Amino acid sequence: IDGVGIDRDHCTIHNQNGIVTLTPRGEIWLNGKLVSTPFVLQHGSLVCFGRNSTFRYCDPQFVQKT
Repeated sequence: IDGVGIDRDHCTIHNQNGIVTLTPRGEIWLNGKLVSTPFVLQHGSLVCFGRNSTFRYCDPQFVQKT
């Protein structure tokens, strides 16, 4: 991800058996709150990297198949 305030090693994302854990190494906001410790992503979570790169996590288990 490239953007203002995002470092090359800004975080790590680990998926083990469908459980996705994000470990911050830079400024990360989760649902509007600054976080500095690892956390498990929940379906619908808003994650902001740096100053303004925001993404919504969509867990494939919850996405309706069409």
